[in-house]
Amino acid sequence: MGLFTKTVPDGVWATVVGDVYKEAAILGEAFSSSIREESLRGQFDSASEILRVFPAILYSLKVSANPSSSEAKQAKKDLDRGLKDYADSAKQALKLLQNVSQGGLGERLQSGGFSSRAAAGRIAFQKTVFESIAEKAESRLSRAGDYIARFH
Repeated sequence: MGLFTKTVPDGVWATVVGDVYKEAAILGEAFSSSIREESLRGQFDSASEILRVFPAILYSLKVSANPSSSEAKQAKKDLDRGLKDYADSAKQALKLLQNVSQGGLGERLQSGGFSSRAAAGRIAFQKTVFESIAEKAESRLSRAGDYIARFH
């Protein structure tokens, strides 16, 4: 774990994390697609699944051996950060969806007047935040996947 983990050849590392990457990529793509399609149900379902599965994936990456080359180490870092970004984005999305559906912003949105405009602005801002985090995660996971794909 961490500093004292032994290194393995890059191909071995890519093979070991390949299945983990595939699972993460499927879940991440489902979340990103639901954002692009503006599917609230899809966002809720995929965000919930990410928060359920990604902690175990992150732990398995943390305890796995490190690759030896700097390029592979960057791929591992991209994979780790992409997973963390997706988890952060999913938390933000769920928080917003719950806030809108369980009163709070949802009630103010329907009240009209200044309160409604303020709530709409806050929703738009929070939506932009979790969408931009998800875009960054998608990019990082893609870079990691490009590297891993060389060995499969």
